[in-house]
Amino acid sequence: MTTLEKLGISGIRSFAPREEQAIRFKKPLTIILGHNGAGKTTIIECIKVACTGDLPPFVDKGGAFIHDPRIQSDTETKGKIRMQFTDLAGRKIIVNRQFQLTNKVTTKKQEFKSVEQSVQIVDGKEKLTLSQRHADVNEIVPELMGVTKAVLEHVVFVHQEESTWPLSDARHLKEKFDEIFAATRYTKALDAIRKFKREKTAQLKQKATELDLCKEKVAQAEKLQNEYVQLESQENEVENSIAKLREELQTMESEKNELFEKTQKWNSLRSEVENLRAGRQSYISTLKDIYASMDEEFEETDEELGQFEVEIKEQIQSFQQTKEMRESNVAEYQSKLESHTQRLSILHIEKGHWKASRNLFERKQSDYRQLEQTICGKLMEQKAVELNYEKIEETLDRVIEHWEAIMREKLEELRERESVLRKQCDEKESEAQKMHVQWSVLEHSLKEMRTKLEAEGLSSDQDVNIHSVQQQLENVVNTLESKQHSLEQLRANDEWSKLRSEREELTNQVAKWRKRFSDLCEERTASKSDEEVAGRYMLLISQRDDLHSRIAKLEDEIKKCAAVSDISEVKAMSDGTILDQLDVILDLQRKLEQDEREKISLVSKAESSIESLTKDLSESSKRIQELEDKMEHLKAIVGTEFVGENCLEVFEKILDEAEEKVRETRETQKQFEGAEEFWKQLLARATRKKCCPTCDRTFSTEEDFSLLIEKLQSRAEKVHQGNVYSSIVQARKNAEEELEQLHKKQSSLNELEVLRNTWKNEMETKTKKQEEYKEWEEKKEIGSKDLLLSKKNKDSLSEIYSFLQKRQSLVDDLKSINTELNQMNANAKSQEISTRSRHLIDEELSICNHELEDCNKRLLHVEQELEKYGCQYNELEEQIKKEQGKREELQEKAKLLQLREEDLCELREQISKTESQVKEQWQLVENADKELKELKSSLETCKDQLVQWKETCSAEINWARDSKKALEVLSEEMNRLYGNCSDDLLQRLEREEETLHQEIQKCKKEISELEESTQKSTSKIYELNSTLKNIEANRNFRKTKAIINDMEKKMNQLQREMTELQQGTDLVAALNDKDRGIQIRRDKSSSLAGKKEMIDDRMKELKKEIHKAQSTRSNEMYREKLVELKTLDLSLKDLEQYHNALDRSLMTFHTLKMKEINKVVKELWQATYRGKDIDYIEIVSDSEMDQSGSKRSYNYRVLMHRGDASLEMRGRCSAGQKILASLVIRLALAESFCLECGILALDEPTTNLDKENIESLANALSDIIRARRIQENFQLILITHDEHFIELLGSREVTDTYYLVERDEDGFSHIRLQDLNVLG
Repeated sequence: MTTLEKLGISGIRSFAPREEQAIRFKKPLTIILGHNGAGKTTIIECIKVACTGDLPPFVDKGGAFIHDPRIQSDTETKGKIRMQFTDLAGRKIIVNRQFQLTNKVTTKKQEFKSVEQSVQIVDGKEKLTLSQRHADVNEIVPELMGVTKAVLEHVVFVHQEESTWPLSDARHLKEKFDEIFAATRYTKALDAIRKFKREKTAQLKQKATELDLCKEKVAQAEKLQNEYVQLESQENEVENSIAKLREELQTMESEKNELFEKTQKWNSLRSEVENLRAGRQSYISTLKDIYASMDEEFEETDEELGQFEVEIKEQIQSFQQTKEMRESNVAEYQSKLESHTQRLSILHIEKGHWKASRNLFERKQSDYRQLEQTICGKLMEQKAVELNYEKIEETLDRVIEHWEAIMREKLEELRERESVLRKQCDEKESEAQKMHVQWSVLEHSLKEMRTKLEAEGLSSDQDVNIHSVQQQLENVVNTLESKQHSLEQLRANDEWSKLRSEREELTNQVAKWRKRFSDLCEERTASKSDEEVAGRYMLLISQRDDLHSRIAKLEDEIKKCAAVSDISEVKAMSDGTILDQLDVILDLQRKLEQDEREKISLVSKAESSIESLTKDLSESSKRIQELEDKMEHLKAIVGTEFVGENCLEVFEKILDEAEEKVRETRETQKQFEGAEEFWKQLLARATRKKCCPTCDRTFSTEEDFSLLIEKLQSRAEKVHQGNVYSSIVQARKNAEEELEQLHKKQSSLNELEVLRNTWKNEMETKTKKQEEYKEWEEKKEIGSKDLLLSKKNKDSLSEIYSFLQKRQSLVDDLKSINTELNQMNANAKSQEISTRSRHLIDEELSICNHELEDCNKRLLHVEQELEKYGCQYNELEEQIKKEQGKREELQEKAKLLQLREEDLCELREQISKTESQVKEQWQLVENADKELKELKSSLETCKDQLVQWKETCSAEINWARDSKKALEVLSEEMNRLYGNCSDDLLQRLEREEETLHQEIQKCKKEISELEESTQKSTSKIYELNSTLKNIEANRNFRKTKAIINDMEKKMNQLQREMTELQQGTDLVAALNDKDRGIQIRRDKSSSLAGKKEMIDDRMKELKKEIHKAQSTRSNEMYREKLVELKTLDLSLKDLEQYHNALDRSLMTFHTLKMKEINKVVKELWQATYRGKDIDYIEIVSDSEMDQSGSKRSYNYRVLMHRGDASLEMRGRCSAGQKILASLVIRLALAESFCLECGILALDEPTTNLDKENIESLANALSDIIRARRIQENFQLILITHDEHFIELLGSREVTDTYYLVERDEDGFSHIRLQDLNVLG
């Protein structure tokens, strides 16, 4: 039996590389406790690496598994794992695995490698060490432990991150179970059998083909022999025909050679004749041409013609010399004539230039005089300078200097003014910008404060006031005190403690009776008797009959449910087909669930939308009411006359009238005050001058003067006397007060208009939301009706599906029972049945079973009572926690309300201050903008004056300069033209023209005389040359005629030789006939030779094939192939039987194993889980065949059962249920597959479990430990951080020690053995 003894770790993760930490594993329980990150899970990882060699997940190819050397500033770290265990044979096994992690300085990367992998087997005094170089350590260690590698990875040592694999997706779950069941190995065996069968079938076909070939070879050998004899006779006939043809060919070849020689000679003669005939014809045409070119045919001899030719050549030479001399004289006279003509044309051009220059000079002179008159006239108009008619240009220079001086003075003056204005404008603009910035900052801060005030006001309106919060706080405190008092009373209850002690006693009794029951079962199993087989057979018969009746009842129920169902797909199914439509019903159920979820989401969405719209409508109503209140207040301030739709226009008219009235009253008052001032001034003047203030007339007497003074005083005083002036002053005050009241009403009226627009927008928004509210109400009503109908259909379909599932399960059970019955019948036929009683064992088993059931009933009753007390206790604790949370929330709420009220007061004060600052700043901004506009307008006026003066002066200066330049240009042109149009120049040109005319007439006369004499010499030379050509033509005519006569003689001789060679026959036709006859005989000979060669080749092939057929022993091979074929056919039938038997055995093993696992899973779940929503869980495996029907595979899923309903657990359970289900399944798998290795490691089993389920898990583990304590190899390794869980295990006396894992100051993990009694 395999048991773990010791584990040593160093340099792995947080364990120090230079100090080994050791742990000794105890039986039956080893507890490892430590905080998160202390290194607990590293212990499980090290055990798994030591057993399988596989590194944990997410370790970056091993780099994260070894302690990082950079932490200790080292270049490398060595990790070491040493594990010692006892194998199945009781031998001590030591596994040693060493690793190394190195920091590469060049690449700045880390390199991980395995240094040593070895296994040492100690059997007494003998030691055997196996290293990785000699064997695969990863395969040896699982074999020594007595389990497969898959069971070690997925059941015994499971990493915390993979602990919930039983509830993973279907693909991963199938992979894990296939590896645990070793299904892959058996599947490979079946595949190998199928592959071997396919290969043998192919071999069978090949053997049959080879047998047919052997038959064909025997028949073909006889056929080849007959063919060889026939070919020999054909070969002799062909050889005789070839000999005859060769003799005929020799005779015809000699005759052909004679004819070929004659034909060649005749052809050469014919070609010579043709060449001569063609040459003669050419010479005849040449002779005709020569004769045609001759003027006269001379009768003299050739010598006489030669002397005549010499004389004619001498005459031609003398005439040629005379002609050349005269032609040179003509050329001299012609050159003179050309030069005189050219000079005459030049003179004509010069006379034309003189006339044109004279006309242009006269025009320029008149232009100059006209320009002088224009300039003088303008200068007389300006009168800027003194005019000098003789020196107009100097006068223009003085004008230019005058205007330039004026322009400089004006420009300097205007530029100084412009710079002053621009400087003032820049200063005022920068000042205005600063004011604008200050105003915008104040405006922005005012908007932010108003926004904040509105937000705070809305939030404070939504919350309850502080008095209601304090009242709620007092109620919560009173409720909390009453709940705490009830909890103290429940803790002091004596009956609860009595029930807990009674439960422990009953638990011990149940464990004792279970142990006794298991011992009796083992004893009963050990006594092999056929009574068990008979009892089992009868039991199976009764179970089969019971299953038949239950299946019939379920089918009736299914048909009834289908008949009353409202689902169209279900109604469409007949009574017989619905029983086989489990998958269709499941798809319909999923479809209805999806439809129900969509409708629930629609209804919830409608409810949330209705709730939010209700809230928005209530808030909108509040805002509208507030706006209406403010509007009523403002209407009371403004008055009823300004409440209508066109109130702003009416108000503006009234405001304009009031302002006009104020202006009029002020003007009237100013007029009265002006009259008073007028009389006072007259009085002061009269008093000062002692005369009349209007006409300065003196008074003769003092009395007259005093009378005047009195009158003036009375007039001045009368202005303020009476009611007129006081009424005017009062009217002005009344008008100003009325205007001031209107100004005050203006801000309220503007605010009223803004509120009225806001009220309209709010009313429109409210109307839209009311319409949207009605739409969501309708949607909610429709969705609720659809949801009720969907739930009804879903419930009826769920009922049908549960009935179908139950029926399918019963059908599967019926199949397995029938299979077992058939097997038992087969075994009964092949074996003799023995009879030996086990009556006593059965009686004791029944007593033990009765006691065990009694104890379980009592224990169940006690646990139910304890559960009631626990539920009350937990409910009170939950209620207390909720009330404490409410109390804290209300306290925080009260504080926040107080702080918010204080913030709102401060914010209102700041808003009022900021509003006054904004108004003051805006007034300053408006004043600055007005001043800036005035400065800018002054600056633009100055710029316009500057440009105007500049344009005026520039125009006068440019006119003077242009006039002066025009005068200078005209004067220069007149001076230049005067030299080209004088009278002396015209007389000289006319004299030279007359002399040239005389010279031209003389040259023309000499040229005509010389040309006449030259023409005579040319005609004489032409006559002599024609005579020479005629002499040469006579000579050529005579030579050509002689050549033609010689050629005719030679042609006649060659024609005579050709006639002699032919002798009356056609040589070419005879030669062609001979060639055709020779070719025909050669073709026949070649055909016969080819035929003979083919016959020879075929005979050689036949010889080889006949020899080969004789050497292969065809008859013997035929018999051997026939025996092989029959043997192979029989082996294939045996393979088919073995394959089917192995497949059935595997299916039976898988079914029995799954039943065993599910039985343990159900017991552990019911003993552990304290919830009421799941009765038990089950692993369901569905077998399916591939498309070819030759390969079987299994699909797995975990179901949870509640009454008759069952659902897939993945995706529907909580995190705690997921952890608990995974633990239960692992425990059941360990129970079934770890018979030789009783080790099981649980890493953090209490994760996500509540208190009740943790206690239940502790009870279940305690029961398992007590039940397995008698097994020598049972070891449970428990890793947790939950001290309460360990206390529960310690209270059940399953262990008294534990290992504590913690880190020191350097961060290294240490393992220490601790006493469980001093925990905490």
